[in-house]
Amino acid sequence: MKGLLNWLEHSFSPRMNKINSNLWIVALKDSIMQILPFIFLGSLFSMLSILNEIFSGWPDFHGLYSWTMGMISLFVAFLIPFNLMERLHATKQRLIAGMAGLVLFLITVSPAVIDAGKPGFKNEALGAGGMFAAIITGLITGWVMKIFASFTFFRNSSAIPDFVRNWFDAMLPVAIVVVFGWALIDVIGVDLFRGIQAVFSPVADIIQTPYGFALMMFLSCFIYSMGISVWVLSPVLLPAMYAAMAENVAGHADHLVTYSSVYSTYLWIGGVGATCRWSSSCSRPSPPGFAPWARPVSRRRSSTSTSRSFSAPWPGTRPSWCPCGCRGSSSRCSSGC
Repeated sequence: MKGLLNWLEHSFSPRMNKINSNLWIVALKDSIMQILPFIFLGSLFSMLSILNEIFSGWPDFHGLYSWTMGMISLFVAFLIPFNLMERLHATKQRLIAGMAGLVLFLITVSPAVIDAGKPGFKNEALGAGGMFAAIITGLITGWVMKIFASFTFFRNSSAIPDFVRNWFDAMLPVAIVVVFGWALIDVIGVDLFRGIQAVFSPVADIIQTPYGFALMMFLSCFIYSMGISVWVLSPVLLPAMYAAMAENVAGHADHLVTYSSVYSTYLWIGGVGATCRWSSSCSRPSPPGFAPWARPVSRRRSSTSTSRSFSAPWPGTRPSWCPCGCRGSSSRCSSGC
């Protein structure tokens, strides 16, 4: 057991913390957190749409769901390269990087959108169903833009204005990203979107099983108990839970393991570790004799001993706790409380 604890403390935990602070993981985490308002709104609109089955005159909010939760893959494809450039302090290229990531994602999902016969903004590939593809294309775009972040066609002494330099400097990495997507998908005929879905779909299927669900909860709590952020698992777990939630809303499945059921409904209300339950327990009245407010008010030092005096909860009363264990009985106190 000591060997296991030593390995967890000195080998496993530092490596996981290093991964958690990795530039790419941080950019991905920032992107996921920035789309959460749209996810929450989409969940709210989905709940309001249920009332349409009860009240005949109730408006259908499913259209608003499509414009919030149904767009999150587009947002992620833009935000990952954008946040990566922000972290690299290449702020001049961040908007260009985000737009290039958006274009590469749209090129990637275009075969699936055409085959589905539902072209437009209401296709499932643009929502939670395309999260894995959005992450991969965003990371590819970020990698290309990172390589050319300090590239320039011009010398420092050039008289050309900076904004004109930025235009031409951004053309090369954007061209590489767009030509790569076009050549791979339209010319060669590789279905990158379905390939990505085939790689990650087993993960989405596994976490819907009792054993996979228990393993996901265990891994999250295990690394969280070691002081490691659960966001290190977000590239795999969150897209799978978002996709399951989208399938539930569309009526294609009845998955139990979704983002809402884990974080908002049953298990982790308030965060990993069910902190909401802990907060409610702390809000209950304290038992008689418990006085956490008793605190040291002075420290007297002498050449022979060091003692500490404690304040009472209010004037005219004795504290309920003392280092000597007298519980406020002056006849037995040896600490001067």
